[in-house]
Amino acid sequence: MLSAGFPDYDHPGLGLGMASVRSIAARFGGTAEFEKTETEFRASVLLFGNGGGE
Repeated sequence: MLSAGFPDYDHPGLGLGMASVRSIAARFGGTAEFEKTETEFRASVLLFGNGGGE
């Protein structure tokens, strides 16, 4: 469902996509933060170095 052009999922906690983003950020020594207001959703991801991945 969309509300003002943004996905609107009215439930507590993180969605699977957000959990995945946090997991990947942690793998690379970074952080992921999410903010939601009435009119926008903001995702900020910061990655550092090489997490030893593929």
